[in-house]
Amino acid sequence: MTSNQDTSPSSSSSSSSSSAMMTHLSQDQIFSILHLLPVESILSFSMTCKKFRSLASSGSLWELICRRDWGPTSVDGFLSSLSPQERRMVSWKKLYKEISEVGSLSCRRLVIKDGIFPTPRASHSLNFVSDCLVLFGGGCEGGRHLDDTWVAYVGGNQYRSILNWKKVNSGTPSGRFGQTCTVVGNTLILFGGINDNGIRQNDTWVGNITYDSTPEISISWQLLENVGPMAPPPRGAHAACLTRDHRMVVISQRLVGVRFRRR
Repeated sequence: MTSNQDTSPSSSSSSSSSSAMMTHLSQDQIFSILHLLPVESILSFSMTCKKFRSLASSGSLWELICRRDWGPTSVDGFLSSLSPQERRMVSWKKLYKEISEVGSLSCRRLVIKDGIFPTPRASHSLNFVSDCLVLFGGGCEGGRHLDDTWVAYVGGNQYRSILNWKKVNSGTPSGRFGQTCTVVGNTLILFGGINDNGIRQNDTWVGNITYDSTPEISISWQLLENVGPMAPPPRGAHAACLTRDHRMVVISQRLVGVRFRRR
């Protein structure tokens, strides 16, 4: 009994002494220890006290962890794609969590409501804009072009197991396949494509999603005119993207010739 009474205070004193020593370490010293530990251990450390929670949530620490787990090349490449202001706003802990959860994503097929849905097609455009999927055009069996526009609302936090497609337009823009449709803010920029006569296009259309009081979803397409003397030549089956400074880049493999369809 005497022995137990002697060792218990000693053990408690040793534990308190270790805790006291830890709190006297500098932030850099603690970081040098933490960034060598597994993420689970860092999270456990953060639950010790407010000071340690603050240290374990530091952006500098989580940037070190990202570099450790993903490699400096990946992190530097990510940073190079950001503006100086965006770099200052990066939440490294949140980014690490989001990337870590990518492996837990799953895909499932959505049920089509009431059997109303777009006909089978290929070389169409499908974009997510204003919480909606927007599908336009494409080619159907026999190389015929399509000129229909469909929308389906998929936004919000509620899980949706049923996809409710609605046909909102037909004939504008003119039928085509192999076009590009680029999201710019809350609008779509459609460019080019090939019609079923094999003729390549170089017209540009702007699409805007609108909601009325019903609420019903619709999209209005407007031809972009007066684009200047340097409009891209007609093309189809090309690529387009939006740069960080809001410039649309169009890339094509072939500018001339006619694409024939089977009769």
